[in-house]
Amino acid sequence: ADVAEEAKRVAAAKRLLSAKARKKGAGDAVAKTNIDHDSAEPKDKAMRVAIPNTLQRHLMEDLDMIESMRLITLPRTHTVEQVLHQFLKSKASRSEGDAEFVEGIQVLFDMSLSRSLLYRFEKPQYKLLNASQRANTTRRDSSVYGTEHLLRLLVKIPQMFVEQNADPSLLQTFQPRIQELVKYLEKNASTLLVPEYEQADTKYMEMVEAEEAKA
Repeated sequence: ADVAEEAKRVAAAKRLLSAKARKKGAGDAVAKTNIDHDSAEPKDKAMRVAIPNTLQRHLMEDLDMIESMRLITLPRTHTVEQVLHQFLKSKASRSEGDAEFVEGIQVLFDMSLSRSLLYRFEKPQYKLLNASQRANTTRRDSSVYGTEHLLRLLVKIPQMFVEQNADPSLLQTFQPRIQELVKYLEKNASTLLVPEYEQADTKYMEMVEAEEAKA
């Protein structure tokens, strides 16, 4: 049953990005780059996602906290899974494909988090989380991480679509929905983006240094 469910999730992500991915995959290229909050669109402007100033400030404040050796407290009060479902429920009228879009974003988040949505300082925290919940094979990253990391994904989505050679018609279908989601996050930022950070302790800093030594 778990295998069948995972297959459905992967299929949903492929539908979101189209099945024309290059052999090496977008993850290989993205993982080598830093998170870039300055631009939310690829150079060829095949797709644009407008990030409001209020959300850009949250991204910068988030980065400042990470650079101050602080970590987002996990699990988040409002997880990605919860936020996406709340977004879907908030729509006055649902159109065909809305539910699939939400599931696709959640799957894309689960597939992208460890590869391209974490700062280096956060990666030991991710490893510790996986080690502590190893027995829970059904746990999804989207049920632990929250709006801060979802926002990072939305910033990166345009470039992901380009790297995956997504069908232009698919871009036209999903771009308005992505923008709707961004507007929903902006409208509810005071609730969904409440700062919850904790200072990294000495043991954690030693793990970070060990990871840096391996790089």
